[in-house]
Amino acid sequence: LGVSEHRIHVVQGYNERQHLYVKAAADVFLDTPSYNAHSTGCDVLWSGSPLLTMPGEKMGSRVAASLTAALHCPATISRNQDDYAEIAIALASKPALLSEAKECVRRGKVNAPLF
Repeated sequence: LGVSEHRIHVVQGYNERQHLYVKAAADVFLDTPSYNAHSTGCDVLWSGSPLLTMPGEKMGSRVAASLTAALHCPATISRNQDDYAEIAIALASKPALLSEAKECVRRGKVNAPLF
């Protein structure tokens, strides 16, 4: 997809104190479609990283979109799998777009009622 392997990190096993630092180091958090990030999504957004998500039919697959919408950052809420891939590639390949997404999260963290 055009993203070099050294930019993709799968992490697990961090203690509670370290997990926010790991999330803050991410350029973007790629959410899973069938069962979204819930408290992890809150942690990701609190850390300042954008959250790319694709809401589905069931409540468990719409939580991350609700969190992202509550920050007024709809650009990282995809409509379908193709849209999800396009947004992910754009965020990985266009630094200005990634900066905009991070700035949206930062503004939302300060101004939106989610936090």
